[in-house]
Amino acid sequence: MIAINKIKKVKNIPINFYKYKIKNFKRKVNIHIETNSYIVKTAQTKNELLDLLKLRFEVFLEGKKKLIPIDFDEYDLLADHIIIIDKKTGKPIGTYRLISSLFSNKFYSETEFYIDNIKKLNGNILEMGRAAIKKDHRNGITIALLWKGIADYVKQTDSKYLFGCSSVYITDPVEAAYLYLYLRKNYFNENLLCEVKPDYVMPKFDKYLNFLQHVNPDLEKAKDLIPSLLKAYLNAGASVCSYPALDREFECIDFLTVLNTENLTKTFERKYKKSEVH
Repeated sequence: MIAINKIKKVKNIPINFYKYKIKNFKRKVNIHIETNSYIVKTAQTKNELLDLLKLRFEVFLEGKKKLIPIDFDEYDLLADHIIIIDKKTGKPIGTYRLISSLFSNKFYSETEFYIDNIKKLNGNILEMGRAAIKKDHRNGITIALLWKGIADYVKQTDSKYLFGCSSVYITDPVEAAYLYLYLRKNYFNENLLCEVKPDYVMPKFDKYLNFLQHVNPDLEKAKDLIPSLLKAYLNAGASVCSYPALDREFECIDFLTVLNTENLTKTFERKYKKSEVH
């Protein structure tokens, strides 16, 4: 009995800690869209924020050992969070984190990259990250709703550029070099090049990059390594502006991507605005 009580007390410590950390959370921009089945909004209360942090852990870190199943960092309090709530359960089934230069001069991407070239862009910038959708809700409707919320947020903040870390769940330096060569050939923006910070440089990446450049590989096959979210960014006109950064915690590589919101608007109108979302 004593052991059980000790376990319960230990478990309550981080729960109360996180509740304390987020107690002053406030949304910056009010987004609210309703359909028959869903609500798309910016998280407003600390309980809504706590629910989406649990959702992110479920999506990103399932199977990882952690005292409390929450994905949280310091940038969550600087951000707004687009959430999709299932009306049947009242719980979030999708989320996206947005950090606007209107409200912050610090961005998550700066943990991995030197982003001075992006910060110097003329106009408001908006960092997108931590996209998470529950496994059984990953469909066109959910994605369309997320983008509808993001498009509204872009309009309200008058954001000219979207940027952020686009993750690819590979850690093999050969595959990383292969994919980088494909992206550099087709989608790279040298003018916005952002260097990877030392702690995130991928071991042996340069070695395999030099090797592949000399053997002339079929780069078109690299398309198979591109996840759907990054593919959507590229199809909307996004550019890649970095080497891959190795994120050891999430066991992936990240590329820094930048998208002019004029391209986002055109893509949104073409793909989503004319379709009915229930």
